[in-house]
Amino acid sequence: MLANDGLSYIVQLTSVVPGATYYVQTTQQPPSGQQTPADYHLSIAFGAQGSAAAPAVARNTLSQTNQTDAGTLNLAQAGLVHFALSADEGNSTVPVNVTMTVTDSTGKTVFTLTAQGGKPPITLNYYLGAGTYQVTYKVSLGSGAPGGATIPSVTFELDAGIFSQPQGPYFTGSTTSSSSGGLSYSGTVKSGSTPYYY
Repeated sequence: MLANDGLSYIVQLTSVVPGATYYVQTTQQPPSGQQTPADYHLSIAFGAQGSAAAPAVARNTLSQTNQTDAGTLNLAQAGLVHFALSADEGNSTVPVNVTMTVTDSTGKTVFTLTAQGGKPPITLNYYLGAGTYQVTYKVSLGSGAPGGATIPSVTFELDAGIFSQPQGPYFTGSTTSSSSGGLSYSGTVKSGSTPYYY
């Protein structure tokens, strides 16, 4: 998953076998479920080398008894940062959301991202100035949750990287280096794998 920002949905498939047959299906899945179907444009591109995905910088499990988490993002210099937030509630059928809030050194909210459990990661490209930012995460019940429901265990993951240029999903590196122009993140990074979406 390279992009899912409400306007573009970009998925990359690696290890494609030459000569094999693949099928592509499109369906309407608006976040609110109330939007009117609209026109779309489908593009399929083949390349010898794939785009480097942003690395995971934070991962933790939230629940009814542990609803929040936090971390710190440092940028050595201003840059266009790609964020991808995902949430996985496992086998639970209770709808949940994980909301990430980024605030600057003055406490002002810069932006928020909300990922729905079991849905593809939500992405955002945001130009941030050099400095230190606080990142907080909060889990909550999603729309349609039954009355009296409790929040199940939800694993969230934040992937982040700096674009080398604003025209495509190419990052300056695959690690969260704090070197010149890079970013560093301190917070909870539990072991685990990124959820699979289709």
